[in-house]
Amino acid sequence: MYSLEDIGRYTMKYRPEGLIVDTNILLLFLVGNYNKELIEKCELFTNNNKKYCVDDFETLKKIFAYFRRLIITPQIIAELSNLSITGGDIKSKETFHAYINAVIDFLRSAEERHQKIESIWGMELKTLGSFGFTDMTMFELANQTKMPILTDEIRLFQYSNGKIPIIKFEYIKNRELQSVLG
Repeated sequence: MYSLEDIGRYTMKYRPEGLIVDTNILLLFLVGNYNKELIEKCELFTNNNKKYCVDDFETLKKIFAYFRRLIITPQIIAELSNLSITGGDIKSKETFHAYINAVIDFLRSAEERHQKIESIWGMELKTLGSFGFTDMTMFELANQTKMPILTDEIRLFQYSNGKIPIIKFEYIKNRELQSVLG
């Protein structure tokens, strides 16, 4: 568990470089940015056993404000696209088009970093099979750039903690830690 001081030091250390944003966290931000009312009933989160609320979205906005750049990879964009198409409450044609326009606006402001797939060829097949290409290319990008990953996936966090800079969103959501975010 992080202390207030840990989070403060962490964000200040990595602020100039940027923050690599994992897909589920990015989805929370994009759905909330489009329409906060959809967060708690959106199938995108309930299918993944992730329970988010408007307060989580507000906390996420504060976290994003601490970093000069939000970093995404082509793999994250592909996952985002695939998950958005199955998006429950954003499936209607009119809503989906408006949501996709909001996604495109965000993608224009984010920085895409391409991590060559060759960087993961040396990984154990068991590791690659357990996490997949998206998580492992994020891992390698963080390893090479020293930028932290913001995720809510416990397995990725446990695997990466101590090897690369990584932040588990659930730990920041804790009410006693939010004061560091403003």
